Amino acid sequence: MKTDNKTLYEITNDTERSFLIIWGIIVALSSLVGDIIILLATGKYRAIRMHKAIIAVMQHLAVNDLILTIFKVIPGTVSLITNRWVLGTVMCHLEENISWLCHGTVTLFLTAGLTTVKFVIVTYPLRTNAWSTRAGHVICIGLWLFSFAWYAPILIANMAYLRDTIHFSYRIYNCNYDPFVEQAPGWYTPYLKYRFLTVSLFTYAFLIGTSLLLVVKAKKSAGKSKKSLKWQGLMAVLLTVLVFLLSFLPWTVVYTAWLAGAKFSNLTFQTLLQLTNLNIMANFLVYALTIRSFRIFLKQKILFMVGKKIQRGASSSSQPSMVTAVTEATGSKTVDTKEL
Repeated sequence: MKTDNKTLYEITNDTERSFLIIWGIIVALSSLVGDIIILLATGKYRAIRMHKAIIAVMQHLAVNDLILTIFKVIPGTVSLITNRWVLGTVMCHLEENISWLCHGTVTLFLTAGLTTVKFVIVTYPLRTNAWSTRAGHVICIGLWLFSFAWYAPILIANMAYLRDTIHFSYRIYNCNYDPFVEQAPGWYTPYLKYRFLTVSLFTYAFLIGTSLLLVVKAKKSAGKSKKSLKWQGLMAVLLTVLVFLLSFLPWTVVYTAWLAGAKFSNLTFQTLLQLTNLNIMANFLVYALTIRSFRIFLKQKILFMVGKKIQRGASSSSQPSMVTAVTEATGSKTVDTKEL
């Protein structure tokens, strides 16, 4: 596997590299555990009490985050640990293309879709009351297809013209194609810049605009109906957007400036690029903080697992009184997740 600028960009400071490795491990474990729990809670157990279309978008965000964890976060962390690429050429192609598609496009469009669906639900509550989970999945599949359409020209060029230029870049500790070789199409580099700037800037403006409109509309709707504003779903959506902006905006600013000719240290590049992974691991925490039914589900499952563990230990040590107490405690706190 060819490498790029090892002498110039390699992280030789053990403290810096250790920090990035620990961060990568935290992101990977948090996403694998958290996003699987989200899928189980929204699918098998139906433990989140929100509009079905919103739940569908949450599921697609979780799937997207899991894909990024497997094909972006874990390979990048392994590269930091080994200080080189050890996962083979096929994974190198997958890592680069999936990162651009899912991290650079799908994440943005699904997050924008989340705020849009919520805004439409708040604006037209009677019309959208009949929207099913299937409707939410149709919207999300459309966003996946739209994302792929934006990325398709890059994928075709990567496979047809730049396939042999794939290499491991020490600047980002991930794989890269070389867009400056002679065989690269003339439109390739300009399209990369155009796509990055238009998708990023449009999404940020759209998210901020729809979030503000969502708050205003939600307050007006609550006032007209003489009911208190239901902040649970609204806060889940708004906090998701906030985490997304905090994780992506710094990298977008620096990368845009770099495209314009500005110079930045490798540590700045690495730190801000790793910060974008915050969005991959954060949704579980966002839902746990803002959605009461999800917190009840988590408490129930934790109590159940603790009770089972104590029960097995008590059975082997002949302590039936403790088993009974724990079983009764978990049983009394059980919530029928089918009703959530």
